[in-house]
Amino acid sequence: MVKKESKNKQDNKAIKKSIKWFLILLVIFFIVYFATPKIIKEIKTVEYGNLTFTKTKFQDIPVYYYWYNLVSSSGEISRYNLYLRENPQENPVLVTGEIEYPKAGSKIYVSLNDSSVSKECTNLNREMLTLGIFLKGNMYDFKLVYPDNETATKNSGIIANCQNRPKNMVIEIAQTNRTIIERVNENCYKLEFNTCKDLLYVIEKFEVQTLIDAKNRSLYG
Repeated sequence: MVKKESKNKQDNKAIKKSIKWFLILLVIFFIVYFATPKIIKEIKTVEYGNLTFTKTKFQDIPVYYYWYNLVSSSGEISRYNLYLRENPQENPVLVTGEIEYPKAGSKIYVSLNDSSVSKECTNLNREMLTLGIFLKGNMYDFKLVYPDNETATKNSGIIANCQNRPKNMVIEIAQTNRTIIERVNENCYKLEFNTCKDLLYVIEKFEVQTLIDAKNRSLYG
């Protein structure tokens, strides 16, 4: 009789131990099942401002991706895909003033002081093209111009700057001793970069800040 009771106690202990391990494994399973997708999502996404970028690859190039819808004056909806080469969280460019655009379809002058740009900046055309694609993709008619008579004559272009085009949006771009995006007046913005690499940072920050400010106006304006 004693042996039987002892055996029953051992069986009960074994059962309790099995149940305990089953519950532990069940808890681990739920943690892994529900937490892993969230962890993976956090690794693959980057939050900046009020935007969520997805870290992905575009033709084997690591990029940060964000998309949004645009509505034309006729009511047609289109989608714009924004790709950044740099992490927006780590972009150090300072922005002073809110970035605001005229009505869709308005002309925007991109005024490049190319005489200030070092010949070492072989990325100049690429970054200018990036800005042009962004403006065109957001339904703006943009024109590449020059800030003074010297650079305009050299490039057989026209002159447009913050002074002589007060009613149009003007984006002046020049290489200086600082890296900053500055709103000069109601319609004028100066994009200054120090090193050649900084030009990429300036262009991408201008694009991202454009979206952040526009979204803030729609939410809180």
